[in-house]
This record gives sequence, structure tokens and C-alpha cells, in this order.
Amino acid sequence: KYLRRGELLLTESDNVTHVYVVKKGQLMASPMKAGAKIELGFIEAGEFVGEMAYFNGEPRMASVEAVTACELIEIPVGTFEKILYQRPAWSKTMMQTLTKRLKRSNDV
Repeated sequence: KYLRRGELLLTESDNVTHVYVVKKGQLMASPMKAGAKIELGFIEAGEFVGEMAYFNGEPRMASVEAVTACELIEIPVGTFEKILYQRPAWSKTMMQTLTKRLKRSNDV
């Protein structure tokens, strides 16, 4: 999947259908709080996007917008689960992404 700068990848409150891996580019996760957009942080090449809603089974908690032109791998939810079980390296990368985001959220 390709995005131009400023295009939305995910919209807050949408249901989960896909998880993404960023191959190139940079995105920003931003939820709306009290009518204001809060920047949670940047999502860089090599990181997953959309995985938190997949794991908690709830709608997306933030919108994600391309800061630069981006290239992503789009993975349907059913396939994503199989990949995590079959490829331990992906599971490790997922845990690193989640840990990084948790630390970032605590800072915000």
C-alpha cells in the first residue's frame, strides 16, 4: 500500500481489518481528546501499525496519517495471526514496537 504525504492510513474508531508494516516513510498517530488532536508519536520504517486495536479487540484509538510518502505491507487480520505464530522474529519485533509505544504514551 502506498500513501502520499497527508493521507490517512487509519481513522480513529474504525474496526480492525488489517495490520500494516511500514517499509518506507514516516507516519504520525494522533487521537482526538477534548476536540484537540494529540500527537502520540511517529511510526517509522520497520514498525507495525494498527496492531494495538488487533490485540485489544477494540476500534482504533487513533488516526494515523502519512508524514512523508510511505510504502506499507498490508496484512489481513487472519493472516497476521498466522504469521506471528509461524515467525518468531515478527513476534519479537511486535513486542519491541509495543514496548516503544507504551513508553512514548507514558511520556505524552
